[in-house]
Amino acid sequence: RPKKRGAKAKRFSQLQEADDDSREDSPPTDAAGECIGDAEGDAASADGSAVQRKRRKRAGRSGLEQRGPPTVQGSGAMSGGASDEWQTARRSWEAVSGIFSSWRGRRVWMPFYYDGKCADYLRELGFKQVVHRPNDDFFIRVRDTKFMKKIDFIWDNPPYTSQETKEEVLRTLAATGKPFAMLLPISVLHVAFVREVLDMSQVQTIIPRRVFVRKSGGGEVPFKYLCWLCYKMRLKRDLHFIEDGDDGGADDS
Repeated sequence: RPKKRGAKAKRFSQLQEADDDSREDSPPTDAAGECIGDAEGDAASADGSAVQRKRRKRAGRSGLEQRGPPTVQGSGAMSGGASDEWQTARRSWEAVSGIFSSWRGRRVWMPFYYDGKCADYLRELGFKQVVHRPNDDFFIRVRDTKFMKKIDFIWDNPPYTSQETKEEVLRTLAATGKPFAMLLPISVLHVAFVREVLDMSQVQTIIPRRVFVRKSGGGEVPFKYLCWLCYKMRLKRDLHFIEDGDDGGADDS
């Protein structure tokens, strides 16, 4: 005669099913458990959503995500692979430009080069002194004291599909002592090394609902779960929420 399932066994089975469901609906993560973005648009079809769920489930099992976050490529030393090769769309720079309006007359360094368009966008938005050069290696250029003395603010979308690269970039930025704003997975606010290398009393955050990126010549793709990590920026507010329709008209008030 088959044994009846006890109440404890039944409850354990229910908890397992609930846990499977929650993992399937959670955003994709990398090997360190970091959230790495989601390119699923609000208008995704049912079939597209199913594909997304399968992709997330695979990422949860393997600890890897095949489609990386929207980052731009630097030199060979900076690139985290093909998934790092993205251009941040103009509208995503424009959405935060008003918050950084006090820096329009200052010298801005964008160290992570993809196709040069991002610097053009900033210049169109009133940031006239933008330094953005192809073939620069961030880790070499940052040691050039003569160059760094001329830089007021570092602003960019760095490569971060590799946990090691993300950590090395942030440690290097912190060591410069310069104000910076980097587009990163929102989970960066939780990780221990950030609290170790940054004075958290000088950290401020801008959270867009979505960030739009593209390949050169391609259409825009929306990503979620990202934030602008701002350090030593002295913005009037510590936290900003940005909607898709924001056009940069709002300042830091």
